[in-house]
Amino acid sequence: MAGTWIAKSGSEDRVKDILARLAQETRREPGCVKYVAHQSRDDSAHFVLYEVYRDPNALRAHSESGHFNRYVLRRGGTLS
Repeated sequence: MAGTWIAKSGSEDRVKDILARLAQETRREPGCVKYVAHQSRDDSAHFVLYEVYRDPNALRAHSESGHFNRYVLRRGGTLS
């Protein structure tokens, strides 16, 4: 699965920090195979997330996790 996060102007460093924390916690999930967040060199507001989960249940568990809610649903930036 791949996703993008477009940070609001001026919040690029904050989003980078959020994604680093999210990645650290997500990689501890038993169903997470890989989780990588990249920041574009051409546009510092543009982040690409590459995620691999063991199965659909693991992906669902991730999207329902406390850290996903804390770092993604309640924080800055636009996730698409």
